[in-house]
Amino acid sequence: MPTRSSHRFARIIVPMLLLLVFSTMAHAQETIGAVDSNFSPGIRIPITTIQPIKPLPTWKMKRQWEDRSVRRFILLSTGVYSAAAMDMQESASLRPHFHEDDPLAKPFAKLPLPAYYAHGFAFATGVNWLGWRMARSEKWHKVWWLPQVCSITGNIIGYWHTKTHENRR
Repeated sequence: MPTRSSHRFARIIVPMLLLLVFSTMAHAQETIGAVDSNFSPGIRIPITTIQPIKPLPTWKMKRQWEDRSVRRFILLSTGVYSAAAMDMQESASLRPHFHEDDPLAKPFAKLPLPAYYAHGFAFATGVNWLGWRMARSEKWHKVWWLPQVCSITGNIIGYWHTKTHENRR
């Protein structure tokens, strides 16, 4: 099989490129500011102008999990998702003949189950996001927990109401 000119060209160029890459990598390992008369006859840097490398400043980073407000937020977020899941599961268990009394949840009650759960968890995520944003604002940082606590309370009341009225099909 005859070799094409591009194959011949590649056989010549590839070893040259590899040689160039490896020689560049070898030169990169030299110490900075080293004066070697045998190696670099061109530019010489006097030793007196080389300054020692200063260590980077150390910042005291606060670990997020050790921050008390982050732990409270995660605890409340878990509560929001858990209460929402309990309420949605109880409502979904009575699905064929379920009548929703809550005017906020009524439009979502007739959705298919995957969409019902997706909207419920999206609402819970929105409540958690609102709490996170309130915790980081200057004006609302003292009551950041209020949306999450209200959501947990509303979902627990909804769960209780559905549980006590499940015989009313």
